[in-house]
Amino acid sequence: MMKFLFQQWLFAVLLLTGFVACSKEMPVSGNETDATVQAAFKLQVKPVEEYFTRGAAVAACEVPETDDAMTVTFTRDKRELQTRASGDISENNEERVSNVWVLQFDGTNPEAKLVLRQFFSDLGSDYIVRPSLLHNSTEQTIYFLVNTNNSSLFSDLQLNKYTLANFEETPSRQYADQLEVTSNGTTLPMAAKYTGIPGEALKNITVTRMVSKITFSYTTLLPAGHSFVAKSVQLQDIPRTALYAGQLTGGVFPTEEGVNFTDYDMVNLAPGASCTWYMPESMRGEVPAVTQPGMKGAHNAPKFATNIVITGDYTKPGAQGEETQTVLYRIFLGENDTYSFNTRRNHHYTLNVVIRNMMESDKRVLVANNALARFATHDLAALNTFAEGPEWQAPVAYWQWGRNKTFPNAVPTAVVAGAISCTDPLLWETGTMVKTTTNNVTVISSFFNNINTSYTWTDVVKSAIGIAPESYIGNNTDYLGNLSGDPCPQGWHVPDDAEYQAITIQTNDATINVGSKTGVYSGQKTTNAGVTYGLKFIQDNNWDMLTAYRWEKVTIDGVDCFKITSRYLGLAGRKITVADLVPHTYWSKNNAQDVVRYFPVSGMYTPVQKVDATNVYRFASDYFKYLSTGTNYLVFNVFTAVGYINNNYHSKASSMAPVRCVRN
Repeated sequence: MMKFLFQQWLFAVLLLTGFVACSKEMPVSGNETDATVQAAFKLQVKPVEEYFTRGAAVAACEVPETDDAMTVTFTRDKRELQTRASGDISENNEERVSNVWVLQFDGTNPEAKLVLRQFFSDLGSDYIVRPSLLHNSTEQTIYFLVNTNNSSLFSDLQLNKYTLANFEETPSRQYADQLEVTSNGTTLPMAAKYTGIPGEALKNITVTRMVSKITFSYTTLLPAGHSFVAKSVQLQDIPRTALYAGQLTGGVFPTEEGVNFTDYDMVNLAPGASCTWYMPESMRGEVPAVTQPGMKGAHNAPKFATNIVITGDYTKPGAQGEETQTVLYRIFLGENDTYSFNTRRNHHYTLNVVIRNMMESDKRVLVANNALARFATHDLAALNTFAEGPEWQAPVAYWQWGRNKTFPNAVPTAVVAGAISCTDPLLWETGTMVKTTTNNVTVISSFFNNINTSYTWTDVVKSAIGIAPESYIGNNTDYLGNLSGDPCPQGWHVPDDAEYQAITIQTNDATINVGSKTGVYSGQKTTNAGVTYGLKFIQDNNWDMLTAYRWEKVTIDGVDCFKITSRYLGLAGRKITVADLVPHTYWSKNNAQDVVRYFPVSGMYTPVQKVDATNVYRFASDYFKYLSTGTNYLVFNVFTAVGYINNNYHSKASSMAPVRCVRN
C-alpha cells in the first residue's frame, strides 16, 4: 500500500498590533444631529488554539510502520528551501495594518440598523484607532474591517436601513486568486467585532485574520526501481470569499456552486522544498465515516473541499520494461488526517507528505488516464517502427486496414479486384491495393475470405502466422508472449474506435476506452475563431477522467497539421465550463501537465488520387467503414474518427491512411 508521511501542525502567531487612525475621511452617520463620542480602540491579533492532542510528536525518521497510507506526526519542522507562490507575502506583512473600516450598528440583535460608517487610511504609529461613534446608552455592535484597501467598499450601504443580519450574512469581496487575497503581497484581510457601549476609555479589540495559512512540502521514499518526478503542485477548490463575521453556525460557506471556488496557479516544487499559500477559510464540514487516512479521497470528501494535488510521472518496473504513468496525489486539508475538511481563519497548517507508492487502493491516489497521452507522438513509419523527426512532419508511410504492408508516399504499385484470402501472398509480396467489384458492400467478409465482422486488424494478420514471412507478421506480442500481428511497436497497438472517441470532438454519449477503463461518457463543445474547445469524460458524480480539449488546424514548417491539446482536470473540472476554455489565458498558464499531439493533414479516398489532402487528416484504426468512390467498385476504406473541412470537424473515410498507435 502507498503510504504518505503527513505531518500537520497548527500554531498561533500572537501579535499585539494596534494603530492610531488620523483619518481625513469624515464619519457618515444616519442622523447628523446625534451626539458623538470620540472612542478609542487598540487592536491585537487573536492567538490561535492548538487542535491536535494525539500525544507526543515524533520525528519523521521515527515514524512507526503502519498499514495506513499516511502517518500523521506533529512537528514544528520549518523548511529552509521555499518556493514562492504568486501572491505570497512576508511574515512582516502578515502583521501589517494598512487601513480600516469602522461600522456601527445601533444594537446587538439581528435587526439593529447601520448608523455610522468611517474609513481610516492614515494610520499613526501607536496603533490606536479613534472613530467618532454615535453616542448611545445601550449596547452597540461595532465591526472593524482591516485591510480592505477600498475606501468606497461600504459607501453604498444604506444608513438606518441596512441591518446587522444583512452584514453578518454578506460575504467579503470575491478574490480571483492569491494576489487579491494578499493585496499583491502587501496585507491580509482581518476583521473584529465589538459589542458594548461606546466611550472614550481605551478598549482592547481582538482582530482576526480572515485567511488560513497553508505551508506544504513533500519527499519520496519509494521501493527499489521506482521513481516519481513531480511536475506540479496546486492548491485546488479554494473559496473565493469569506464572511466578515466568521463562519455561520450549523452550515457551510460558500454554497456548493462552482463560481464560488477557484484554483491557485500551479507551482514547481522540488522535494524537500516548501510552498506557502494564503486562502479564505474553508469550512466544508466533517465526514465521520472517514475513519482512516487512506479513505480521505475525492469520493468521500464534501463537495469543493480544499485540497493539494501533486501531479507527476511515476515510473516502475513492468512486464515489458519500465512503465511510466501520470499519478495524482490528492491531500485534503482539515484539522486531522481523517474526517475533518475544515481550515479555519487565523490558523497555520503545515503539511509534510512522504510519497511511498502509487497504490490506488489508497483513495488519495489516482492514475490520471489522459487519453491523448496514450497516443504516440509519431506515425508508424514501418512495421513495429515509429517515424523520427518532428511530430508534425508529413507521413512517410500509408497503410491499408488489416495489412502489415506500407505504401510509401501513398502510391500503390498495382490494383486488383475481388475478395482475397488472409493468407494470400499478394498481401505481403506486392504493394497492391485491395478492392472489390461488388457494389454496396457492408461487411468485412466481402474483402477477406473466411472471416467475420468481429475480426480486428491483428486477427487478419494472425491468420497468416506460419505462412507469411516474419517480416510481415512483426515482433509485437500479446500479454501471453504470443505474436499479436499488430504493426505497432511492442507495448503499443492499433487503436479501436472507442479509443479514438477519447480524443475526438464529442457532444453525445459515447463508449470510450482509455487503457483498461471503458465507460459511457458525454461531452460538450464550443467553437471560436476556427478553434474548437470541449470537455470530455463527463459523467454524473464522477470526475476522475474529466478532461479539457482544444482542436485546431495549424501550419508548421509548411506542413498542415491537426493539433490536439488536452488538459486533465479531474475533480477541479467541476468548476469549468466550455466557455472558460476559449480565452488564450486559460491555456497559457497552468499547462505543465498539458498533452499535445500533431496529426499531419494527409489521406486518400482512392488508391491513385488524393482528395482534399490539404484539408482532411485521416488515420487508421480498427473501426472501419466503406465509402463509394463513385465508380463501379468500392474501396476497402479505413474509417477516420477525425476530419477537418471548411472549419468543421467530422468523420471521413479513406482507402489508405497513416497509423497512429496507442499505448497498451
